[in-house]
Amino acid sequence: GQAGQMMRNVDTANNANLDNILANIRNKYVPDSAGTGSPSQMVEGVQGAVQKQARALERQVSNAYGAVGKSARVPMANVKQLPDRVRTALREMAVDPALTPATANVVARIESMANQPNVTALSLKAIDGQRKVINSAFGSAANPADRKALTILKREYDDWMDDSFTNSLIKGDPKDIEALRTAQSLRAAFG
Repeated sequence: GQAGQMMRNVDTANNANLDNILANIRNKYVPDSAGTGSPSQMVEGVQGAVQKQARALERQVSNAYGAVGKSARVPMANVKQLPDRVRTALREMAVDPALTPATANVVARIESMANQPNVTALSLKAIDGQRKVINSAFGSAANPADRKALTILKREYDDWMDDSFTNSLIKGDPKDIEALRTAQSLRAAFG
């Protein structure tokens, strides 16, 4: 009857709306698809497009980091502040080799980096290398508490780097410093 016809009309309108939504997604994210394919094929196309964009951004980040020359350095007086900043940021976390092994390992590495005898400055490549160690530690984090502590540690490390830029504590060729800033902003966009 009348109720059945109304339901069919709603169903037809919903299907038309869904088709429009899928077409818009397809056109936006997979413009070469010529409007054909099932939703699962469209998802595969979107996934491929996103992966292609991610690879291109990863190449940009890698190229930007590669442009950072050896002249850019961070004075050890600034580097020596980092362990205290990290410990302060982690004060509410129980950083312990048994409970948070990945975090404890990274903290020890940061302390070692900051307490090198007879070193007056560290290269930006060395500083960035430590950031890569922090990022890779997420893969070996033992539990959610370890991952949370690493997140806090990484945030503080990045804040320390930002403060170093802001306070002009990084010395060296301005082109090298700008290349690192570009690389860091791309890395932030990339994740």
